[in-house]
Amino acid sequence: ALIRFGRMPRYGWKEATYTFCDRFKLSCSVLDFKKKASSVITTATGRKYSQRKFKDECNKRHKTIESFFDDRSIQESRFQQQVKNSLAEIIQNLDTLGVEDVENPPKIPAENLDHQILELIDFSIQDHLSRHKPSSMSEIAKLFQASQICYKRMTQKKKNPSTWKENIKKKIVKSQDSASLVKKAVENVSLSEMEANSLKKLMREINLSPRRSKDLKSAQTIFNEKEVIFKKKLEMHER
Repeated sequence: ALIRFGRMPRYGWKEATYTFCDRFKLSCSVLDFKKKASSVITTATGRKYSQRKFKDECNKRHKTIESFFDDRSIQESRFQQQVKNSLAEIIQNLDTLGVEDVENPPKIPAENLDHQILELIDFSIQDHLSRHKPSSMSEIAKLFQASQICYKRMTQKKKNPSTWKENIKKKIVKSQDSASLVKKAVENVSLSEMEANSLKKLMREINLSPRRSKDLKSAQTIFNEKEVIFKKKLEMHER
């Protein structure tokens, strides 16, 4: 009833109780039957479900083994098309180059080979040969080169450009600005409302008070030292 209607229909509990008692030759009240029914609404692991949650789970679209393999085949088809397009692009680029002008990719140990990609490249090469018959040994050599370059491209992991240098530069600027602001406070230069709020925040971050002259001088030293440290890191990185 929960699967079909999402709830027990009117007078459903009474009818279900009567059918249960008649079939199993038992005597049971509607209330007791409700309790028994609630106890059997469980998950596959035996955890109890509420009627509402049971209804929601029944309405969900569960992935079948057929849909799982359909998804896999779609993904593989897309990847196969990527390999095919990549190989076609490389062959086109090599068309204007001589065989000796193409740099040979590094050798790969047999145990590190991705056989799935190799098979897809082989399939793409066969597809290319069915439409374009090579007319010389140079064209055959270029096909070998194209397949090597394609394998390298398809197995190469994309690396996000490092933002370390930019982050260090930002920290240097921040340290300089902080030291400059604290210096104003040390020298009793009049601060704007925005500068005063920034100073309070800076001093709070390093657990010092903006009202104490000694703390202000300590803060100035801290920010100057930070600037020196970050500059040294940047210098060592650029060597």
